[in-house]
Amino acid sequence: MLEGKNNKVGHGAAIRGRKEGPNRYDLQYLRELSGNDVEFIKEIVQMFIDDAPVLLKQAIVYHKNENITLLKASVHRMKSSVKMMGDYPLAALIERIESHCIGVTVEENLPALMMQLNRDLTSLVNDLKNEMQSL
Repeated sequence: MLEGKNNKVGHGAAIRGRKEGPNRYDLQYLRELSGNDVEFIKEIVQMFIDDAPVLLKQAIVYHKNENITLLKASVHRMKSSVKMMGDYPLAALIERIESHCIGVTVEENLPALMMQLNRDLTSLVNDLKNEMQSL
């Protein structure tokens, strides 16, 4: 990702994962990857909008059923897509959940992290739906 003050995208700029403006996401990576091909960007964002809620529902069920192996697989699949959308705070949350699943860390507040994942991923999907109207 290009870094610097002049790399404005959408409603904000991404500088080492920090956001300026109202959005947590930043589609700069997709713009660079596609040469700013709007149709490609729309296609990738739409796939995320379609897939993210399914993965989220799976992750919630796996957490409820205490199936750590499948929870890890589900959040791992989310992580790269969330990074592609430029939501680095959400990607960091997912990494915390994933680290718990593989035993690197022990998150005693995993239920709270899962609630935050639900809230933040749903918010990201809704924000991207709105963004699709302006692309």
